[in-house]
Amino acid sequence: MAEDSRPAGAEDLGFLGRRLSTAIVLYHTALAEALGLNLTDFKCLDLLIRRGEDATPGQLSRDAGLSSATTTLVLDRLEAKGLIRRAAAPGDRRRTVIHVTLNPQLIEAFQAATHGMRGRMAELAKAFSASELAAIGRYLDAATAAIEASLVEMRSDSKA
Repeated sequence: MAEDSRPAGAEDLGFLGRRLSTAIVLYHTALAEALGLNLTDFKCLDLLIRRGEDATPGQLSRDAGLSSATTTLVLDRLEAKGLIRRAAAPGDRRRTVIHVTLNPQLIEAFQAATHGMRGRMAELAKAFSASELAAIGRYLDAATAAIEASLVEMRSDSKA
């Protein structure tokens, strides 16, 4: 890992947030590679899983901030790997819905690739009381909401 050049004791939240963000991006890039995916496809698969059974290409495009052409390429790659299936929407054959079809091999590879991290995070959680974990959870939830709101704002500003 890269060494930081900040003075000792400068553990401010801005620095820690950037450090955490970078670590997460690099970890997810390596995890995606371990699963035979690129980072965009991996994160789009996650967005589809969270959306559920009625996800559409348009929703994925908006959620991920991708053009419709790029979204189609992502869906083509995920479908070729057997991770999704596109189908006509019940009751409206003009609309396409996306069904996630995670295969056992991918689930097993994910479990193996994340085993060390999941163990370390479980050990880390043991160092905090229930009330501390609740506070951390509230902070992470609020921080995520702030980032998501900022993302919406950035995207709407870029269209203006």
